[in-house]
Amino acid sequence: MSKSAIEKILESIKFQIEDEGERETFVNNVARALIKRLDSIDAVSSDESLIEYLMAKGLFPTFAFPLDVAVFEAKGTKKKKENSKFSEPHIYARTSQDLKVALSEYAPGRKIVINKQSFLINGIGKSFPEDPINHMSSEDLHKLHYDKETGEIEDYAEDWKFYNRCISENCGVVFQSTDPGFAYGDDVSCKACISADREPNVTGTRIITPEVFRPLIVPHEDGRALKGANQRSFTNSSEIEMKAEDDSDDAGVRTRTSSAKLPTPLNDSESEAEEKTLIRNRTGDACDYASIQVYMLGPNDELFEGTRLLITNNGPSEEGFDVCSKCGYVPTNGKFESHHRPYAITRDDLRTHVSNVEGLTGDEFDARVKELSEHSNTTCSGLKSEAIILGHEFRTDVIIFRVPVKEPLTTDWSTNAFHSGLKAIREALITETTNVLNLVEREISGNYRKVTLTDNEGKLHMYIDFFLYDSASGGAGLVRQINSEFAEEIFEAVEKRLEGRECTGSKPCQRVCTGCLLDFRNQVDQESMSRVLGHQMFQFFKSGTKPDFKNNGYKSGESDQVGSLIDILDSVYTNFTFEKLPDDVISVKNNNDEVRKFEMQSILCGTMDKEERILWGDTPSRIEDLEDSKILIPYELLRDAPHMCSQILFPSPPVNDTSETSLGGGWLP
Repeated sequence: MSKSAIEKILESIKFQIEDEGERETFVNNVARALIKRLDSIDAVSSDESLIEYLMAKGLFPTFAFPLDVAVFEAKGTKKKKENSKFSEPHIYARTSQDLKVALSEYAPGRKIVINKQSFLINGIGKSFPEDPINHMSSEDLHKLHYDKETGEIEDYAEDWKFYNRCISENCGVVFQSTDPGFAYGDDVSCKACISADREPNVTGTRIITPEVFRPLIVPHEDGRALKGANQRSFTNSSEIEMKAEDDSDDAGVRTRTSSAKLPTPLNDSESEAEEKTLIRNRTGDACDYASIQVYMLGPNDELFEGTRLLITNNGPSEEGFDVCSKCGYVPTNGKFESHHRPYAITRDDLRTHVSNVEGLTGDEFDARVKELSEHSNTTCSGLKSEAIILGHEFRTDVIIFRVPVKEPLTTDWSTNAFHSGLKAIREALITETTNVLNLVEREISGNYRKVTLTDNEGKLHMYIDFFLYDSASGGAGLVRQINSEFAEEIFEAVEKRLEGRECTGSKPCQRVCTGCLLDFRNQVDQESMSRVLGHQMFQFFKSGTKPDFKNNGYKSGESDQVGSLIDILDSVYTNFTFEKLPDDVISVKNNNDEVRKFEMQSILCGTMDKEERILWGDTPSRIEDLEDSKILIPYELLRDAPHMCSQILFPSPPVNDTSETSLGGGWLP
């Protein structure tokens, strides 16, 4: 390597490693590790080219060399000659997408239009199946991964990958382990739920990565699909063509992929591979955002392979898809019965298989082709699989912004309100990082995860990790540009956006708007996102400030939330009298002259600092104390569900003298 080339490499990483000597040591270490890896590449990956191997490991960005691609294919037959004995293979439509997109756009139940024909996707498959008739039979989709009697993992399932996660409401934790038996271990639990006093529900579902998506291929005669009593199942008849039915009248069923998941570490080992960036201002002193920890996820080994992220499509009910164990058919109507396959089986396919794979010739060849032809001239009778998650792993560059979750912020981090604030911060981070680094839209993306870490004294601490990553598989070094100064500039811009300075109408919006956060990329979360709660939450992460429901943005002092809420309650309850007392306490009198007093706090506030006040959910069990006490109620709950006021202030006695309450609200799960 020439001296100028080495200098260019050293120059390119100066943002990440400031010390020149450390940069040289880093480059030398990576070079030695790469040479060592290349020496063993034949043994590890003999079927891959060098560039394919390096891109798959996240060492090269893919850009124009996409490796993770899925195909949509409508493979049927067509009579091309009037007197031909057999219909010939014919591809009616074929296109491809990056797998991250295909898992949503080509998912079973979706409808797509190609060449003016509408296709309803009804199956998944493999590009090069081992069996010419039953393309998915080698995957053993119908088999259990464990022995029902002993609970032991079956030998044939040891290499299967599972999507292990906690499905407790609003938890969202995904574990690093993909082991088939992980979720069934006695010592496995979800610390994120336990730390929030919730019941964990850890489960594992088999995950596979489809190579091909297909529509159902059915017999056609004179251009019409044969249905009902006239339906025929022949695939190699001289009279019948096999092709997909035009489903222009079927709206399809949309299932969506999850945002990319960064699996939660099972222990503290991940921190050993983190490069910590201290946030400093331009003079080198601690800045306002010094409490936010910034980590560049480091190497899995000396080669700095990209960090593993996971994208999944969990099916219409979030519990997985039902897949035919033989052909890969996925019913969209909920019924699993004898069916056509999502591909045609042509005579050419069978002859090629018998000749090239089975190696038969002469009479044995003819007999075997005839046998397979008779088998193919039937509908499929495969068994329904266990639940299947469709997913894709990819490696890329990742940076983490870690913030603590503790009082006075609520530690019940599984509520709808908590997640609505997190989503707002995530979207602001993506937008402002793109702006500060002068990137093109969609070049980076992001998400968040829950992390629980134990200190030296065994105490459990709760954190939220907001993470940004390069959208290009393998990474392009974009988020790795974020050094100390860039981080401060990004956080300043995020704070201004969450304050409402970008909102439409030159004033902070009440929840979310196209000026501050709404964007095409986050359309699935737009109903569950709140700029206001995101702003309150970000202020806590920045300086430990207690969330305040009056903090609506940079013009918070121009509105009277308490007075506005009293007006709303007055219009709902004609039999109540509301009065605003000092310190924003509200007095309520009903027709029986019973008086209750309450005050409000942000729904993001914790409960440790309640003093002598009664929490809103505890009023049914403390009826005798209500007249002489103040009741603490989330402002957002009364604003969005004012009908709850009567239930909270004047509750019925609890049934069977229990302290349990069923009080709820739209903001709470």
